[in-house]
Amino acid sequence: AWQTQEATSYAFFGSLELHLGSKWDLVGGLRYTSDEKDFAAGRPDPTFQTPTVEPITEYTDADNVSWDLSATFKPSTNVNLYGRIATGFRAPSIQGRILFCADFAGGTDPETNCVTVADSETIISYEIGAKMILAENKLRLNLATYYFDVDGQQITAVGGEFNTAALLNAAKTVGYGLETDIEWTPSAHWFMTFGASYNPTEIQDPNLTVAPCGGGCTVLDPVVNGLAYIDGNSLPHAPDFIFNGIVNVRSSPVNKGLFATLDWVYYSKKQFMLYESAEFQDDAFEVGLRFGYGWKQAKYEIAIFSRNLLDAQIVRGGIDFDNLTGFTNDPRIIGLEFVGRF
Repeated sequence: AWQTQEATSYAFFGSLELHLGSKWDLVGGLRYTSDEKDFAAGRPDPTFQTPTVEPITEYTDADNVSWDLSATFKPSTNVNLYGRIATGFRAPSIQGRILFCADFAGGTDPETNCVTVADSETIISYEIGAKMILAENKLRLNLATYYFDVDGQQITAVGGEFNTAALLNAAKTVGYGLETDIEWTPSAHWFMTFGASYNPTEIQDPNLTVAPCGGGCTVLDPVVNGLAYIDGNSLPHAPDFIFNGIVNVRSSPVNKGLFATLDWVYYSKKQFMLYESAEFQDDAFEVGLRFGYGWKQAKYEIAIFSRNLLDAQIVRGGIDFDNLTGFTNDPRIIGLEFVGRF
């Protein structure tokens, strides 16, 4: 199979920044975007299906005006408070994964030729937050909360019964959350960073359906006439909770000396597909450790390290059109390294 796609896009944009005294800053922006796409695909000598009678073609044309407004308030030199409202736009997309398409009409039937078009999507988002430097410049704290609303979000239904991909538009997708990250340097020997977020998402479209797995998985959504209704599901690969951190310690702030680094990441259970199933989902907790010695102002160091220290088995994603296939993280790795900086 072959395909070509030509995209032409241009935009005009501008922004205005106002400094209102020493504490307030206001910024506004406006953007006009125009986008065109030409697509053609063919299957001249397929293995299983019939050849395309003529190239399958699609054309899209869209434009949009988006804007953003933000304000920053500085009550002190070490504290920034901010808020932002912004809109965004994604031009139409064309997907033509026709090689393995179950198409026996030579590409003449749009319902079976596996060329799909997603219309434009637009988003409006709101965010407020604070950035602070505390504890005599030893602690940096960032906090934020946000909400977004996407109309016509472009999503991709991958797999199902066949090895194909189809573009869809969800009527609405919403998400909101809280985020924080911390950098703490209690002394010259210690440095730590921590991050945490709560960020649920939801697809809101009571009529949106996708083909579920072709390999016999346990579908948790309502299934009617072989199609799964995904209204109320979260976006794929979008866990509700994420936590991560790094702790560094060294015996000598100048030469490094004995040092150790501990890092970890956790995310809660997430679905891999647009539909929910018992098999195509997983959470994760992974730990890394590095211990060594550095000298000559950290120009040289030798260390032993481990990635995935606890040897956790984590499913990262899956392939659902044929069987219950998952791809996983790397197993525990232990190694020895020497570093020289010149």
